[in-house]
Amino acid sequence: MVPRKIKCNALAILLLLLGAEYAVSAPGDIVKEFSLVGHSFVADRTRNIVYMSVTGNNSVAILDMNTLELSGSIFVGSSPRGMAVSRDGKTLYVAIAGASSLAVVDLTTRTLQSPIPLPSSAQDVEIDYTGRIYAAPASSNFSSVMVYNPATGAVTAPFGAASECYSAMLEMSPDGRTLFVANQGLSPGTLAKYDVSEAAPTLVWRNGHGDLGSNGQDLWLTQNGKHIYYAVGGGNEIVSGYDIAQIDANGMGILGTLIIGAYPREIVTSPDGKTAYAVHTGGHIDVWNAETFLKTKEYAGTDEASELFVDKTGNYLLAAFPTSLRIYEAEGSAPFIDNDGDGVDDSVDNCPAVYNPDQKDTDKDGIGNACDQVDVLPIYKLLLLKGRRK
Repeated sequence: MVPRKIKCNALAILLLLLGAEYAVSAPGDIVKEFSLVGHSFVADRTRNIVYMSVTGNNSVAILDMNTLELSGSIFVGSSPRGMAVSRDGKTLYVAIAGASSLAVVDLTTRTLQSPIPLPSSAQDVEIDYTGRIYAAPASSNFSSVMVYNPATGAVTAPFGAASECYSAMLEMSPDGRTLFVANQGLSPGTLAKYDVSEAAPTLVWRNGHGDLGSNGQDLWLTQNGKHIYYAVGGGNEIVSGYDIAQIDANGMGILGTLIIGAYPREIVTSPDGKTAYAVHTGGHIDVWNAETFLKTKEYAGTDEASELFVDKTGNYLLAAFPTSLRIYEAEGSAPFIDNDGDGVDDSVDNCPAVYNPDQKDTDKDGIGNACDQVDVLPIYKLLLLKGRRK
């Protein structure tokens, strides 16, 4: 497949030779703007579509990133916040801060279904490999992550410590077995890692008191699940006062830092994790090489972006500003390779040749159930017996 930008450049050269005028956008250019005030973003699992919660009209906007057009809008309820798409890509769950429930949207028909009741209002949501739904509380009166089990239709016992669950942000690993939880707006900034592969979540790691700074702002896990970033207003203070650490999502060690400047607010990366986009003040969005930890450029903008997101191709950066949504031409990314079309990149897919969006791996051998149907031991024994008979 020819990369989109190469196609554009070839077309530009052809049109110039024919005497036609043609403007080619470059990274940092605003290619589209909508008068929508977005709160959160999430990508469709199989298509290059981005969903954006819009608190101003209590809806979710549907953005087709192939055409850069708004293809629909769905009313979901009062103050929609964070969102998650089901493992099979058929359902969108929306945290509703204005009610004690999750909105449920059928993505096939784009219709609102019956809500899921919760003990408290929610501001963020994630889904594990079994389909269990994790909701972070929006109310300061509730400081535990809520877990809804679709198999039973009930909310199980909440879990987590108040240090990270008070006004929490969530990220789920690509295989749906690890949940990252971080607090927002608190001192000290607390980040925790939970194993959610069993019935009861188990704490794997939590940072030491104050060693990642204070005033949590944003949490981001790279699409390949390798790195996690926790932006806090006071900076992680690893190298300088205002930096964002790149953390190894497996061992949770610090790999390097982006020295952002006062005050770190937002952080996202390209699909391949090689480029980072960050906000720390108004007027521009910083672009970083996430491998060398060096700032490469700035994208100009007015005011301060409150949320960032990158589409599946890495060619577009979405930025939510106080009065509008702006889409920038971005730096690009290595291709998202998904040969079985299940929405999971082949680099992390536990069964890359068979459609298995749930990534189920019952025996935890690293091979998904869809590719683990044959027990090799009896075959091995049969071959061994044949060898002995010769």
